[in-house]
Amino acid sequence: AISSEGGSSPGAAVGDLVKLNYSVFTVDGEEVERVEELSFEVGAPLENPLFKSFDAALRGKVAGETVALEATGAEWDRKLVFKVPSEHPEITRLNGRYKNQGGLKKGGIFELANGAMALVMDMDDKEVTFDCNNMLAGQTLRFELEVLDVLSGAAAEAIGIDAEG
Repeated sequence: AISSEGGSSPGAAVGDLVKLNYSVFTVDGEEVERVEELSFEVGAPLENPLFKSFDAALRGKVAGETVALEATGAEWDRKLVFKVPSEHPEITRLNGRYKNQGGLKKGGIFELANGAMALVMDMDDKEVTFDCNNMLAGQTLRFELEVLDVLSGAAAEAIGIDAEG
């Protein structure tokens, strides 16, 4: 593929760098996030299922095109909800780590010692209830990807653009 400024292009292919904007919408149409001028290398080895979907959706696209896709999270799992006594060392650690934000709060999302993200569902003087389900669990979101430019892998390399950084 060639940059959109360089004439016609067969569309984004493996190794090309795609510059895009994307928006995230709820099923009700409410925009919940917008990311602008993200650079994305087509065909890069990816573990994230969402970015694998982006990769598939962007192949063959040219500047000016918009593509939509949906992502549905796994089922919500009650086994990923647990209670921790307020005197537990992890609660002390979290309150210390997040003291500038006022410590643990109901409705807040915090990173646990194991790297998992957890929502504080409830808390009182005796215990804190965490939900470690993925934030997409039980939800469907719609993503709109707007292709701003497609730069061939060779051209990106020639001008020193690294898709990973």
